[in-house]
Amino acid sequence: MFRSIGFGVLARLTSLGSNVIIIPLVISKLSSSDFSLWMLLVSLYSLVTIFDFGFSATISRYYSYAYSGVKYESFIRGEFSSAGDNATDKKLLANIDAVNNRIFTLLLILSIGVMTGIYLYYTGFIEIELTEAQNYSWLLFSIAIIFTLMSVRSNGILHGSGKVSKIYVNTIFSNIIFLFLSVSMIFFDLGIMALAISRLISAISLLTFNIIDQKEIAKDFYHCRTSKVCPIIIREITRNALKLGVGGLGNFLANRTTIYLLASYVVLNEIAGVSFVINISLIILSSCLIILNNNLPLIISFRAGEDYTALKNQCVKVLFYSISSYSLTFSLFVLLAPSFLKVLDSDIVLPSLGVILLCFTIFLIELIQAISVAYISTSNRLPFVKYQIFFGFTFVISCLLLNYFESANLETILVAQLFSQCIYNAWKWPLVAWSDIKTKGGLIEIRS
Repeated sequence: MFRSIGFGVLARLTSLGSNVIIIPLVISKLSSSDFSLWMLLVSLYSLVTIFDFGFSATISRYYSYAYSGVKYESFIRGEFSSAGDNATDKKLLANIDAVNNRIFTLLLILSIGVMTGIYLYYTGFIEIELTEAQNYSWLLFSIAIIFTLMSVRSNGILHGSGKVSKIYVNTIFSNIIFLFLSVSMIFFDLGIMALAISRLISAISLLTFNIIDQKEIAKDFYHCRTSKVCPIIIREITRNALKLGVGGLGNFLANRTTIYLLASYVVLNEIAGVSFVINISLIILSSCLIILNNNLPLIISFRAGEDYTALKNQCVKVLFYSISSYSLTFSLFVLLAPSFLKVLDSDIVLPSLGVILLCFTIFLIELIQAISVAYISTSNRLPFVKYQIFFGFTFVISCLLLNYFESANLETILVAQLFSQCIYNAWKWPLVAWSDIKTKGGLIEIRS
């Protein structure tokens, strides 16, 4: 557990370190138009999670079922218990793997269409004037996004088979490759092309590493592979993934559009401080969620084996370590941030303590909700999806109304976000998860 968590944190640190090192170089070496385009292209990278639309997480869960001993015949009947037999059904693994390949082929075709549409929108409708180098850079970034999505296809079997550390190790090497190449080529005055080429090569390297690890695992059931996939498996995976994808879209609207809305309704120089706090909060949140991601295969295994005492202990342990890590790290950030900004001689001014506490609360609620929703998902129940999308739109619409009545500012937008969370999702799903855990019996313990 702690080995994988360590690799996960290191993967996040190498990603953060790359940005810290590259940004000063980019500011000094790129023209203003190149820098603006680079920021736009970097923001487009977040589309990978939208293109995935919940399939990698869903398929990962079904790989975990297969590795936990669930049999092919039981699976197509909708039964996900190993019934005490933990032997892996290779026929089921082969079918899940075939579905994984088929689905991600369709997702790749869709993503190519979307990326083409975005390019045509900016260059045709918005009529952004791009130089030849900028056009090539856009093309290379778009291809890098496609390769990154292709590498996500391998995450399902790596995560589901308990090889989570391999995902993080591959990500670390990819981040290092990007950092080394981009810094080297920026000094050769290649401009934005340096970043585009570096991003493409790092994406190709990540894909290559993931494919090698995937093939190493898949060779155990390669002889069972078939072109004819059970339609029940396709329907089961697609149905649950689409629900998760819609929920992910709702979560994106509720939790990831804050900076975009602040930039739309508040003067830019007034949101630098809160943007800094939000970005650091997201880094802390994603680092703490590594604890959950590393324990999900074990939680699924306990549920499949109907070991509810172990299931309760593991879930409470994940919750305890996640909240403790988040609270401690955020507190250290609040204490050290002023000195850090002063040493860097930065113009960024931290927001008031009240705004910082709002950010702390918003992302703490998101952490608890993410753990609760992940636990509920292990039972193949996704009752939270429609509420996530509804309250995601509630937050966006509330900000539009605040702007209409000329009341949109830093504090009101954050309060609107907190309010949209607390109406329902913040308490409902932790309560559902806790009720489910309690009804399965067994004494709850926290052990290191």
